[in-house]
Amino acid sequence: MDDVTLWKLAAQLEAPTVADLQRLAGVSSLPEPVFESGLGLFRLSGNVVVKIHMTETIAAAVAPVGVMLYVAGSALKKTRVAMADLQDLAILGLPQPVGAKQLLDHIDALDPGHTGTATSSGQWEIFYGHAIEFLFTGPFEAATPRDARLVAITRYYTMGFTGNLTPIVERAGG
Repeated sequence: MDDVTLWKLAAQLEAPTVADLQRLAGVSSLPEPVFESGLGLFRLSGNVVVKIHMTETIAAAVAPVGVMLYVAGSALKKTRVAMADLQDLAILGLPQPVGAKQLLDHIDALDPGHTGTATSSGQWEIFYGHAIEFLFTGPFEAATPRDARLVAITRYYTMGFTGNLTPIVERAGG
């Protein structure tokens, strides 16, 4: 199963355990840490990452905080595992790549009232339906939301999804 399909199936789950995600991915071993320090991120398959509370140890019975799809795997620095940049994606029907502002405008036009945003230095987040986060970073420190590129999409299991649009991500043209 490819990473986009795996993430879409994992994102539909409501309150999975790490074991549920392992079964879905067809793997028997626990996910491996993405970073040396752990940081609560463990690679399930390719560019699909399980996010757990940083105070927990990865175990089959652990309830993950969320599941991430790294779209721009090369944006990750100092990782234990290499991830690819995913090509030919569409986010809610919008072919990628686009900047954060363009995606926010697209979602707001299709499903008004279901978005929120957060920013920090060189980073922009769009929240859709409370439970989906689109993380954008700039190619350089002075980047604007228009210049930023999509790095990761996260489905948070700690909150219910309230948006009306699916699928969140798919291969462009399919």
